[in-house]
Amino acid sequence: TLGRPPPLLPTPPAAAPGGGGGGGGRAGGDPGPHRRYVVTVGPIHVFAYVDTPAGPYELMGGAEYGWLLPTSSMTAGFDFSEPDYILPEERDVHTTR
Repeated sequence: TLGRPPPLLPTPPAAAPGGGGGGGGRAGGDPGPHRRYVVTVGPIHVFAYVDTPAGPYELMGGAEYGWLLPTSSMTAGFDFSEPDYILPEERDVHTTR
């Protein structure tokens, strides 16, 4: 059996422009620590962060589809030692007419 679901300890949702909002809180109980969650709902999309015993997960979704991914897989393959920006060439910045 799955047992009883953990109690949710929510924080009050915050209103956002365009009809969206968000909230968060802690979920958990005995045994184990309380786990954090944050949910943001917009007019078109929903985003969530959920801390679980198996590690953190992130949810992104729209009207038709959604994705639930381990947070660690979202940055897999990124080389953080390299800059994540591109500077324009000097000739592109100073054009003459």
